Amino acid sequence: MPTTPGVTSAQIADQFVNLAYGNEQHFKQANDMVDDFTRTTVREGGILRLVVPPTPLKNEELDRQVDTVLPVKIVDIEPGQPPAVIASFNGLPEQWAMKTPRYRVEFSHVLTREFTINLEEMRTNHIDIRQVTMDNAIKDMQAAEDGAFINCLNAAMVAPGSTTPAGGVQWQQINSGVHRTAVVDATKILPSLNGKTGTSLMLWNNITIMDVGKWWRDESGGSISEEVMVNGYASRTILGINSLVTIKQGLVPTGSIYLFPLPNFMGKFYTLTDTTVWMERKAYLLSMFAWETLGFALGNSGGGARADFTGTY
Repeated sequence: MPTTPGVTSAQIADQFVNLAYGNEQHFKQANDMVDDFTRTTVREGGILRLVVPPTPLKNEELDRQVDTVLPVKIVDIEPGQPPAVIASFNGLPEQWAMKTPRYRVEFSHVLTREFTINLEEMRTNHIDIRQVTMDNAIKDMQAAEDGAFINCLNAAMVAPGSTTPAGGVQWQQINSGVHRTAVVDATKILPSLNGKTGTSLMLWNNITIMDVGKWWRDESGGSISEEVMVNGYASRTILGINSLVTIKQGLVPTGSIYLFPLPNFMGKFYTLTDTTVWMERKAYLLSMFAWETLGFALGNSGGGARADFTGTY
């Protein structure tokens, strides 16, 4: 099936082979001609990058350590202090030594596979396999970032029902389906901890959020209930809290939500080398891979919460 009037499949294939041999102008022409193929898998961008936006870091901003030659960044934590007291006119204050706790952000590479193709095989391709593969691979890199992020959060919360150093149970199981009252109870977790941080973002997966469409008119309001049923949840807020919906059900299970405060109450996410693509041609073989150098650390143990809805709707 022709994709562009007057352009044959053979001409399109030639454009991609010319690209592989170094003619970028041919690539631009071919890319304009062909954008027609059947996809099989939905991928999405990174969760971590939306929850805690990354900060680029320069070499001179790194900190040297005696126990490693690898790059690290030391970050200060807000110091704790005792409360003020009511005293008599003759009272004197007790001394308190001010100290700044710190934590260390370490860096790692995130890599794709090294993808290769024989240039002769590209003669019959009607899509830019290089671009399609790398676009998908970059989203897979961000999925790896998200996996490390969620694992870090789960470790900080210890286990369902555990009391954490943040002063409460951050991972709670609520014996209900995704009802309005259960979701409201989930939003109370972070404000109930020692830090009293509010909840600024809720993370759901794309299956759990569908249960909001089951809320009756007396739960969500008449006009809102009708709009959600017709148009979907879209980007509405609940109690003034924004929602982020992901398709990564392996990281955010169905029937669970994660809750986050503002980013400056969580930790730091740094990039030393943001996503970079390497490509090389050897004779008739084309090779490429992508990598990035980044570091994330949760500096506040109360920087997240999770609610599992264990009942049914």
